[in-house]
Amino acid sequence: DTIPIAVRGQAGHHALTNDTHTWWSAVTTGTDMVVEVPFSRWGHFDGIYDPDPNCWMESVTFPGGGILKTSVKHVQFIEGSELFDNKFFGISNMEALGMDPMQRHVLETSYEALHGAGYRKPQLLRSYIAVFTGCTNPEYAYVPHDMGALSGAGASQAITSNRVSFQLGLMGPSTSIDCDLSSAAMAMTLGNSAVSNQNIRRNQSGGTSTAALISGVYFCLTPVMWPRWNAFMNPAGRAFSFDQQANGYVVGEGCLTVVLKPYAEKVEQELVVANEPSVGNMVGWHIVNNGRNAGLAAPSGPMEQEVIAESFRMAGLSPLDVDGMECHAEGSRLSDAVELSACVAVLRRCEGGDKEMLIFGSCKANTGVQREACFMSGFLKVMLNMRYANNPPAIHLKQLNPYFEAGDAAHCINTESMPYRDSRVFHGIGSRGWGGTSINLVCWGAADASIVPVSRPKLFRRSFAYWPADAEKTEEVTSYYLAGSWNNWQPQPMSRGSDGCFTGTVTLGPEGFESFQVWVEGDSRQVLHPDRPNAASGSRALGPDPLDLIQQYHLNWLIDGRALAGRESALTSTQLPQPAELARARDAGEPGDEYQVKLWSGKFQAVAWERRKPAF
Repeated sequence: DTIPIAVRGQAGHHALTNDTHTWWSAVTTGTDMVVEVPFSRWGHFDGIYDPDPNCWMESVTFPGGGILKTSVKHVQFIEGSELFDNKFFGISNMEALGMDPMQRHVLETSYEALHGAGYRKPQLLRSYIAVFTGCTNPEYAYVPHDMGALSGAGASQAITSNRVSFQLGLMGPSTSIDCDLSSAAMAMTLGNSAVSNQNIRRNQSGGTSTAALISGVYFCLTPVMWPRWNAFMNPAGRAFSFDQQANGYVVGEGCLTVVLKPYAEKVEQELVVANEPSVGNMVGWHIVNNGRNAGLAAPSGPMEQEVIAESFRMAGLSPLDVDGMECHAEGSRLSDAVELSACVAVLRRCEGGDKEMLIFGSCKANTGVQREACFMSGFLKVMLNMRYANNPPAIHLKQLNPYFEAGDAAHCINTESMPYRDSRVFHGIGSRGWGGTSINLVCWGAADASIVPVSRPKLFRRSFAYWPADAEKTEEVTSYYLAGSWNNWQPQPMSRGSDGCFTGTVTLGPEGFESFQVWVEGDSRQVLHPDRPNAASGSRALGPDPLDLIQQYHLNWLIDGRALAGRESALTSTQLPQPAELARARDAGEPGDEYQVKLWSGKFQAVAWERRKPAF
């Protein structure tokens, strides 16, 4: 009963570019965006950096001085962090001077995302749009800067979200969330709940949040916090996700925003899908905390399994429906192995789990760990993965983490670009915070045919052949069987009539449609089929061919009772019906109706059907 949540707009300020599609292309080609700290940020090599891996223990910092030591010298930076068009948002120069860069960039990406979702400034004023931002206390407070008379709100975590609501005139709930590395994921789940049809307050009030603006932002303005994080960071300067060299992460910067709206709305008890731009959809999510654990920051395998299982249960999916997982995979050897093992245990330790491939990925090897914003990079990566029907490679992967054991489960960590198995995809995304918060979201999307040509199934085209009268007669078939979706494709015999044709009965199931094939003498190696998927009544019967060949192209006949059932025809005098539409109209029925399927056998075979017995 849960309506999916659609991502209607997106924007991001990334390393190398401010265009998310360009950023995704860089990730797809295996670009490493991590660099040494440039002097334009701070003098990192003027007494701060020390190659001794334990130097951070000597650090003693206090306002105005102290000793600051770290063994890490790499970061992923965003160019132009100091730039801001304050006049566009009606902010004075004096106030803009005291604003934290995170507030500036969230304002810009928020309006960019709303603009991409179809909103304009006049529409935003007094609109009930929620604002949730994953962020932490700004590091701007630790950086020497001019603090004018109007800078009081410039370095406040709470104001990061509130300023967006104020400047754009948004009247929905507005708050900032800090759950360490899972901050943006928590903001996303709050946004989903705000616009979901399961939100009782939203349904009763008619919609207090018509949309939600979700952001994740982090800017590394000073290394003052690095001694506290040094034990979790990798002096080698890379996040070796999934690799046996994994020894911590490096910090990255990012500011990313998406606009969430319901995929459909109920209008007079009918679901109506909005004709709006769409990046992708979310169909399930779940949050847990590890509770009492081996340590505050220690991973918990059972809880990670639970959060994955519950999110897919909410989505109504079976484990084998899942095509891929975007892992948290921050570059910790133990945490990465626990996460991978939990995914395999839930999604592939089942019947058929050794055949259906599960693809693992993580963009943190490309971008570093963008602290409170890191979930958003993985999220937008998955959205564009599905749109481009492609999985970017995992870089820096030389030897797999030795603690990860998958057994015979079908899985893949691709080291080069790899397409999905289908044009429509279910993809999971995991996130984990330092304090034990674990979040998993389930996304659904389809390849964009305007970007990526979607391959069509091969059609078996055969013309009629008129045999000469004296041609050798073929061996006569004495029995045919119907095999279809109503009985899990178990063949049931057809009756031979006085006219030499074979007939069978199909009862329409609760979904309102049934698909079927015809098996010669009940043999799955001799299957009659149409020349296209979901063929209509009156189609030619080709074959016989082996079942495994036919299943590759979904060559079935389809009795579709949903065509016009329970409502007036949409055809007008200016819209002439096509033959297939007329055939679908003749199929119109209700669950429980009986249809008689007729096979004309012999040299020229065809299959047709008609409704014989209504359910009521």
